[in-house]
Amino acid sequence: KLGGLFVSSRNGYRIIFNIMNFLFWAHLVVTGIALICTTGLLIDPSILKEAKESPNFHYSISDGVLGINLNNYVPDVQILQFLMVCAVVVMIFVAIILWNFRVLFKNTSKGDLFVSSNTKSIFCIGIILLIQSFASGFPKVYIATKITPFVHIADGSFKISYSVNGILLVAAIFILFLGVFFKKAVEIAQENELTI
Repeated sequence: KLGGLFVSSRNGYRIIFNIMNFLFWAHLVVTGIALICTTGLLIDPSILKEAKESPNFHYSISDGVLGINLNNYVPDVQILQFLMVCAVVVMIFVAIILWNFRVLFKNTSKGDLFVSSNTKSIFCIGIILLIQSFASGFPKVYIATKITPFVHIADGSFKISYSVNGILLVAAIFILFLGVFFKKAVEIAQENELTI
């Protein structure tokens, strides 16, 4: 029964590996297309400039103390380019995370749990989540500084502040600690193999 359960769990990990493999390659294709489009628009932003030269937006709304006035607003090409670059960077990070999950499930499906490549994958996932937890606030601050001049508050003012994504930070710290424990387990497993 235990042997059958072990084989069944390995088959389950193999199925998850195949799903991760498909997700990784599909995401890589989409990321490549997005990277080509973004690079093209950074080199020749004529399409975005045509949108900028189109008639200006005329829109205003007011509700209580909050008012938004977009009269004579001209679309900012730099914001669109910045958002596209940010999207591509996030997609690259997601591709790296999917690759590392792919490695983890591939090793686990072969029965190789305590190996150094699994440790590297865990650390890599943790580091990328840590980077994202600090970097995720920058686009919001940049866009807020560009949009704030069009938003007005009666009897008040805006304060733009940077913040760290707490959920990603906690997840990153947890995964990095898991990586430390996993590294120790790999060292113990390797010592036991040498002893035998």
